[in-house]
Amino acid sequence: MNFRIVYNKKIDNSFIIRIVTFVFTVSLFFERSGNILFFYCSFLLFAIISSILAFNTIKNTMFPIILWRFILFVFLSGLSIIWAINKIYAFQMLIRLIIIAFIIIFIYLNNKKYDTINAYTFGLVAGVIINFLLYLSPYRSIYFEDPSGRFSGTLNNANSFSILIIFSIYFYFRYCIRKKKPKQLYFIIYSLVSSILILSTDSRKGLVFGLLLIIVCIYYMNKESKHAKGITLISVIFLIPILFFLIRNNEGFNRLILFFDFLRGGEGDQSTRWRVYFLIEGFKIIKSNFFLGVGIDNFQTFTGEGLYAHNNYIEILSDLGVIGFILLYSIYFHIYRTFKKSHAHSVDYWLLIIVMTMELFFVSYYFRAFWISIIYLYSMGSKGYSSSEQSQN
Repeated sequence: MNFRIVYNKKIDNSFIIRIVTFVFTVSLFFERSGNILFFYCSFLLFAIISSILAFNTIKNTMFPIILWRFILFVFLSGLSIIWAINKIYAFQMLIRLIIIAFIIIFIYLNNKKYDTINAYTFGLVAGVIINFLLYLSPYRSIYFEDPSGRFSGTLNNANSFSILIIFSIYFYFRYCIRKKKPKQLYFIIYSLVSSILILSTDSRKGLVFGLLLIIVCIYYMNKESKHAKGITLISVIFLIPILFFLIRNNEGFNRLILFFDFLRGGEGDQSTRWRVYFLIEGFKIIKSNFFLGVGIDNFQTFTGEGLYAHNNYIEILSDLGVIGFILLYSIYFHIYRTFKKSHAHSVDYWLLIIVMTMELFFVSYYFRAFWISIIYLYSMGSKGYSSSEQSQN
C-alpha cells in the first residue's frame, strides 16, 4: 500500500518510514520531564506507521534467532513475577521490556524491507549535534547538567548519553566507509565533536571506550586509503593536542585515575566503592538464587530502591539466574556467528567487544537505544554490508 498526499502524488513507503525512523531516533535523546513528550509523540507515530507497514511484511518474514531469544528473555521476565520478591518492580520492568520488544521487531522489519540504517544513523548524529549546540549554550549549567555538574543534555543520565554517543560514532563510521570515497575529514570532525561531549559527561566508560572506538575507526578508515600514513598523521596532529587540552582538567579523567588508584589498594572515589558493594551483594544473591534469580528488576530489593548493579552481568544473574543470563548473552554469540559468515568489517567486531566490556560497568538490558543499535548491528552483518563496502573501496 502507498500513502497519498495532496495532488494525488504517491509517496514511496520507504521515504515515509525513513523519515519516521529518523524522528524517532532523534527522540531517543529526549528523556527529561520537560521534553519527554517529544519522545512519546514520536514513539506513537513510529508505532502506528510501523504497524501499518509491518502488516504486509510480517506474513512473509521469518524472525531471526536473536529476536526470538529476546522474546524468550521477556517471557522469562514475565514468569519471574511469580517468584519475584517485589512484584511491582517486576511488573513495571516487564511492561518496559515488552515495549522494547515491539520496537526492535518493528526496527527489524522496517530495515529488512526499507533499509532504514541511514535514517537511524542520521538520527543519532542529529541528536548529538543538537546536544553539542546545547553544550555551547550559556544555559548549559542551568538546564542541561545534573546536580553533580555532569552534562547530560536532553537526556536525564550522563552515562546513557555517553553510550548513545559511542553508538553514533560507530554508525557514522559505517556510513562514511560505505561511500565510494570514504569521508575521512567528516568523520574526524564528528569524532572531535563527540569526544568533547563524552568528556563533558565525566563518564569513565565513555572516555575510555569512546576514544578507543574513535582510534579504531580512524585506523581502519585510513588503512584502506592510498594515503593512509599521511591521513593518520594529520588526524593525530589534529585530534591529540585538542583532546589532551580537554582531558587534563576533566573530572571524568580524574575519576578514572581514582579508579586505578583503588585497584592499587587506594580508597578510590565514592562511585567505585559503591560498585564494589553492589558486586559483593550481587554474588550473595547469585549464590542463593543461581538458576532463576530473584525476579526481574529485583536486585534493588537488596540494595535499596533505584540502586542497580552497575554491571549487566551481575544484574541479569541476580534477577533471572543463569537461565536468563544464557538467553540474553546467546544473542551476542549469534551476532558474532553472523559476522563470521558475512565477513563483517573489523570495526563491527570491535564494537561487539566494546559493548560486552562496557556492560561490566552499566546495566543495558532495559535501555531502548541500546537494543535498537544491537538490532541494526546484527542487520548490517546479516545483509552483508561489508562485502559491498570492500568492492566500493
